[in-house]
Amino acid sequence: MGDSQLRNMGTIISNRKKYNSKKKSTTICYPGANTNFICDRIEELKSDKKSTDLTIHVGGNDIRNTKGNTFTPTEEILESYKRMIEAAKLKARSIIIVGIIPRRFESYEWQSRVRALHSLANF
Repeated sequence: MGDSQLRNMGTIISNRKKYNSKKKSTTICYPGANTNFICDRIEELKSDKKSTDLTIHVGGNDIRNTKGNTFTPTEEILESYKRMIEAAKLKARSIIIVGIIPRRFESYEWQSRVRALHSLANF
């Protein structure tokens, strides 16, 4: 589950079937999503915790604030991640959080904030 970076992952994951994988998987992509949005979607999930593994990729859209094109404080983003992880713990037996993937055409400040988040995250 995550933002637009997952757009074509469903196709890639579905190709596991040719390797005789019995696991059922679903990719849920929400273009433009941030951690708060994904947290809300996780809370809405109807899943059996005993058999659900959840991989989450989100965060790139949190770096820049939609209001006034300013940057979101790092502490605020970390708090959003913590809330999202707590929600995921209630819905899945295992959770994988994929870090924010650097973007080719983003500013130096955006890239710098991503590196800072990666170094500060200790969930």
